[in-house]
Amino acid sequence: MSSGEVNIHDLHREFATLEAQGKSMASDMENHGWVYARDALPPELMDEPKSSWKKLTRICIAETYGIMKESGTMSLRTIEWKYCTNLVVLKLDVECELSGVLNFKDLIRLRSLIVKTEAGMSASKFSIEGLEGLKTLTYFKMVCGRGDRGVYVGQLPAALKVLEVDALVVFERGVLALCTSLVSLKLRKVYTSDLDLRSCTSLQKVELTSIEALEIVRLGPSLKSVIISWCWRLVEVCGLDRLVSLLSLVLIENRKLSKLPSLSGLKRLQTLKCISLDIDEVPGLDGLVGLKSLSVKGCRRLSKLPSLTALQGLHDLKIPGLGKTEIPHLSKSGAIGSYRRLWKQ
Repeated sequence: MSSGEVNIHDLHREFATLEAQGKSMASDMENHGWVYARDALPPELMDEPKSSWKKLTRICIAETYGIMKESGTMSLRTIEWKYCTNLVVLKLDVECELSGVLNFKDLIRLRSLIVKTEAGMSASKFSIEGLEGLKTLTYFKMVCGRGDRGVYVGQLPAALKVLEVDALVVFERGVLALCTSLVSLKLRKVYTSDLDLRSCTSLQKVELTSIEALEIVRLGPSLKSVIISWCWRLVEVCGLDRLVSLLSLVLIENRKLSKLPSLSGLKRLQTLKCISLDIDEVPGLDGLVGLKSLSVKGCRRLSKLPSLTALQGLHDLKIPGLGKTEIPHLSKSGAIGSYRRLWKQ
């Protein structure tokens, strides 16, 4: 991790390089320590466990033509993961429907886990278990293309730094309770009504999108970037007024969000977007002395803003529907000319 960005080992690129060099022979597994299977389950892992399994550090199973649709999940469950104790990277990118339980508790050195399926979930329950005890797992990504069945994931580990979920994963209370090392959180379509991030004391970036059941978000203290969009039942964002390190706040299409706490204490905030909310004011806006970009749009109950004259660094102002009379002192000498971009209509 550097400069706030997370770089993860690119399995496809490395395997492609090895294939081009003629080094990707399956029989060579014992020497090169990895397995890459495309449009088929790896025969090396379908046999009886061998001593070479313990030498595996990377496994990628990728499917593009639906070959595994009939038996994919069943076969994945038959792999005896307990013999892959040195596995560092595991990527499952399949088209088959997932069902039953995948338990990874024995992958004690796993650092990166990616589970992706275009087919979504089957009619039966699917769950991923055994992650809470993995002391080296820092990256977990899950993507499900279709399906309306919930995926169940147990408690996540304390070592986790990056979590990205684009799937109907059921987030039960306490699923993130151990995640004190989590730095980046990106959730889309997960199922939860109350998301508590207060235990995530290292969290710097959170992005929540299209979480239809979400009503309350409880934010942690160290956040620098918050994006919450298309959460139509959201009514409360707790702890927002205490995010003294916050640099960017973006709230879009949260149509039941009718009240914000005072933002006056967010002296480091540089970007604020309030789009299609149900608010009638932006409390503490005139105290955001570090603000550089302000966008307020589609908030039908909002008829005016406070004076912005104290916001000396503000240069990008987008306020369609509000003119000079609704923003006190905006028309005073030189005020409008100081903005590089001003959009009022």
